[in-house]
Amino acid sequence: MSVEIEIYCPFFETEDREKVEQAMRNVIPVPTYSIKEMVGRRHLYGRTSEPKVLEVLYRRVREQRILDAGRKTMRQQTKGNVVRISVHKQAATVGKISFCLHEGESPLGAITIRITSPQLERLINWLVPYTHEGKEVKLSNSFVWGEQ
Repeated sequence: MSVEIEIYCPFFETEDREKVEQAMRNVIPVPTYSIKEMVGRRHLYGRTSEPKVLEVLYRRVREQRILDAGRKTMRQQTKGNVVRISVHKQAATVGKISFCLHEGESPLGAITIRITSPQLERLINWLVPYTHEGKEVKLSNSFVWGEQ
């Protein structure tokens, strides 16, 4: 499966870079991050085409039992073959996922994840599937990376 994953968040001079990078890795563990100017502000930025990094997010939404919130957020934030979601940086520092609708909603700035894939619908169904009475409805038992 072809996928491009970007993760970024505002990075302030008062913040510890290692702690912010760890918060980002708690959501999407991209191997390296760099400083990038985006919209006139400094951001920590990471990018990968390795879909296995999504397994951390997959596991966390199940551990926290927030599949419905994740699915609703992803559906609202999908345009074509791109989904852009944001999570609170503060929650991510302790390994939790807390979705927000836009960066301004998070006091420390949100961590934004942008996923692009020609099979985005399939990826979303794997990552945050439908639920019935709080239980995951599996449309397939697994998602095999590399399948078309």
